[in-house]
Amino acid sequence: KTGKVIVFTGSRGGVGSTFLATNFASMLSIEKSRRSVLLDLDLYFGTVSLYFDLRSNIGLGEILENPDRIDELFIERLLIPINERLFILSSETALDDHIKYKLEAFDILLKFLTKNFHYVIIDVPHLSNLITQKAIASAHVMVLVTDPSLAGLRDSGRLLTLFGTEGAGRRAIAVMNKYGAYGKSEVKLPDFEQALNHKLNYVIPFDNFYPMDCINQSKNLAKLDV
Repeated sequence: KTGKVIVFTGSRGGVGSTFLATNFASMLSIEKSRRSVLLDLDLYFGTVSLYFDLRSNIGLGEILENPDRIDELFIERLLIPINERLFILSSETALDDHIKYKLEAFDILLKFLTKNFHYVIIDVPHLSNLITQKAIASAHVMVLVTDPSLAGLRDSGRLLTLFGTEGAGRRAIAVMNKYGAYGKSEVKLPDFEQALNHKLNYVIPFDNFYPMDCINQSKNLAKLDV
């Protein structure tokens, strides 16, 4: 039995998808005792390692550029342990360094990780390229994090279209974050769901002081039978 691939992606930058992904991965490893690995696909501006107070290496970039070098020892050397069951794989690439992604490298990496971990969680940045598209296409579950803005609604629909039809082991979970932050300009929940043609599975109220509601919703997500 291979591990499940769960992608977290935001309809816009700053909606909180990385925050949810890191908490979700932590709770899977600690509360459910599942071997999990968290990939940060934003190789230039990714913040997954910062959430865990770690210095990122160049591991994921090395893997995506060099499929011929990929083997078990190579990947294990680049994984950063958080605890005995959670590992992260990320990069901090120089801004003037043009990464030459190779799709076969991502396929080889994903095959190894799903063989060795119960869950492969991928934090997909708010951009579209061959790797992010491949990650979403490979996912069993897509957690789509959005906000109540008109742009959030538009791009949520585009991401659901990219994910494709649910069913046959594939599922999309929509999370509305920062609800109440935009006042009168935000799209109301019934209108958002109607326009999106998809249920909002979780709604996280805006809290300008302490993200406890977000943490509690992460715990609820961790209880899902994904």
